[in-house]
Amino acid sequence: MSLQDFIDDGYDQGGSALSDLYSARNYLYYAGNHIANEEWASAKSALYSAGDLFGSGFADLLSDTVHNKGLRRHWYDALYWIDDNWPTTPEVPEITMDALLSAMVTATDSQLMSFIGLVDAYRQSLWNKDFNVDLFAALARGFE
Repeated sequence: MSLQDFIDDGYDQGGSALSDLYSARNYLYYAGNHIANEEWASAKSALYSAGDLFGSGFADLLSDTVHNKGLRRHWYDALYWIDDNWPTTPEVPEITMDALLSAMVTATDSQLMSFIGLVDAYRQSLWNKDFNVDLFAALARGFE
């Protein structure tokens, strides 16, 4: 099944559960009215109806059987589908000074021109910026 199928099925099950639980609530009010009017048989019938609707509503939410997959199961299936189909990040090689130097030594003229052009463009973008003397002095001391 597709992820969209799991989402749609879960949405439908959630809608069924909402309908059943809302109806069960109404039957509880009916039962209360029947009790207030001492209509015991009608109250009993309304309570049984509420119980049945609570049962089917909770089944729509929580079931995980061969015959009925509830919203809980559809969420479970959807999340596992996502986990199984999540794109993996390709292995990124470690960038080391040796790798950079090797790349520079074996670069084509076009690659070298692009690199130098990029470095010069970065350098030019900094010409009018404030120069942090303390920071660059500390960096220079790091190479001593």
